[in-house]
Amino acid sequence: YRIEAMDCPTEETLIRNKIGGMAGVAALDFNLMQRVLTVHHTLDSLDPVVKAIDSLGMKAEPLSDSGAKAAIAEPGKPWWPLAAAGALAVGAEVAEWFQIATPYLPAALALATVLFAGLGVYRKGWIAVRNGNLNINALMSIAVTGAMLIGQWPEAAMVMVLFALAERIEAASLDRAR
Repeated sequence: YRIEAMDCPTEETLIRNKIGGMAGVAALDFNLMQRVLTVHHTLDSLDPVVKAIDSLGMKAEPLSDSGAKAAIAEPGKPWWPLAAAGALAVGAEVAEWFQIATPYLPAALALATVLFAGLGVYRKGWIAVRNGNLNINALMSIAVTGAMLIGQWPEAAMVMVLFALAERIEAASLDRAR
């Protein structure tokens, strides 16, 4: 299967924990560079495996026997939401530093930053926690939420932007390596 959202060991662990112990699944082979999962099984149908992967917020697309589809890269995500989030995070830092409409302006800018850069992180973190896995997405979600709860709005915004940027750079480097 080609799983576009699977590009690092974090997703591999989620998938391995979810389907590795399923009855009829003998072994799993992961190729993170090509985003391909090979399931060695004795199942009559792989529908339960596909549904399990879907429940993790990922889509498993069957490959042809030649695996030709594995080499096709999906178009990249646009950079503008991350750039906008970065500008908002810097705005939150500036507003806090110069005491401009504090705490309301830094809070509003930080919340907007999380909307632009962090919803995917929160979604992945929630899926991980729901599946008993405390991965980096869950930890970053907890850190950002904690910073917001104690009123450290600019820090919450900057942490989310920097993490989203790191994730984007990681994905781009993997695409380039392919």
